[in-house]
Amino acid sequence: MRASVRHVWDMHRLRDVSQCQTCLGHASATKCASVRHI
Repeated sequence: MRASVRHVWDMHRLRDVSQCQTCLGHASATKCASVRHI
């Protein structure tokens, strides 16, 4: 189940990160860490 939720979150996050393509990699890592906390 966690895998599914994580996948969905990643998709949503990607949308937000899309605006900041320049720091996409950095933002992705930071967001992933935040999601892990939840």
